[in-house]
Amino acid sequence: MSPGTWIPGVLALSLAIAGCAGLRGGVDATAVRTFMLDADTGVSAPAPREGPVVVVAAPLVATGYDGTGIVYSRDAAVLERYGYSEWVGAPGGMLWSALLRALESSGTFSAVLRPSTPARADLRLDPELIELRHAYRDGTGEGRIRLRATLVAVGTGAVVFTRTYAASAPAAASGPAAGVAAINAALTQVLVELTADLRAAATTRP
Repeated sequence: MSPGTWIPGVLALSLAIAGCAGLRGGVDATAVRTFMLDADTGVSAPAPREGPVVVVAAPLVATGYDGTGIVYSRDAAVLERYGYSEWVGAPGGMLWSALLRALESSGTFSAVLRPSTPARADLRLDPELIELRHAYRDGTGEGRIRLRATLVAVGTGAVVFTRTYAASAPAAASGPAAGVAAINAALTQVLVELTADLRAAATTRP
């Protein structure tokens, strides 16, 4: 091989390596996109004056879903994470905020509290995030979420109800943006079901 052909080849390879290093090393921070876990139940009802007060505990989050990486799977037993795309914060914290907003706008509770609030509550909601992923089966896949919710009477410690909610929504395309949109659609389904169950439990409790 002559120097005239070898040197340009080395130069091109060096530039390619430098470009990859810049992206993978995090030098170009604009390459990382961040996404919100959020939902809109479409309900905005005023809080009743005589409704019960509920405190919402910080969600427990299953191992594998507690980081900021957006999880996808091509095999049910293997969790992978998208490169250069992340949740804007921990999924547990964003789910907590979404739960608080959904309960506040449900028209069921006179107040919706965090555990740090000193006010006395009648009920406590203990949520647990079990699954949160973009699952590829055929084509673009679907967004999936599973959430276990337990409602407890604060005064007696009695379990009012416990239920696992599971929902999925089709993704419009492959990739993290479409996956997040599908996950948020599935979360909306879960919150609609959960708030309906909470309304029924609140109106029938002694």
